[in-house]
Amino acid sequence: MKFYQFNPTKAKVIDQFGSSGVRISPFVRQKGFQQTACIHFEKESCLGMHPATVNQLFIVVSGEGWVRVKDSDKVKVSTGIAVFWEQGEEHESGSEESMEVIVLEGANIDPSTFMSEIEVK
Repeated sequence: MKFYQFNPTKAKVIDQFGSSGVRISPFVRQKGFQQTACIHFEKESCLGMHPATVNQLFIVVSGEGWVRVKDSDKVKVSTGIAVFWEQGEEHESGSEESMEVIVLEGANIDPSTFMSEIEVK
């Protein structure tokens, strides 16, 4: 058995796209740009607007925050909500309090295989 740490103090700061208060703890990276990571959002944080390099599933595991796509309003998200962005889709996320998410990125990511889409307002 082996143990690994992925808390925010060991995470890498994300400062691209005008981001602030956001850190990432990568878990796994594979050829063909597949990645699984934990993203830590501090209070008053924002991961700035950027295109999804590949399909991306953003799974909120604690806290609450917001997401949006280009030219749209913010949509609140909280624990138990997953957001899917297709490759090329410009998106932004953040939190007024704090939030932790697990992000799955890869060309073959397709949550509709196992999950039912819901409407979030």
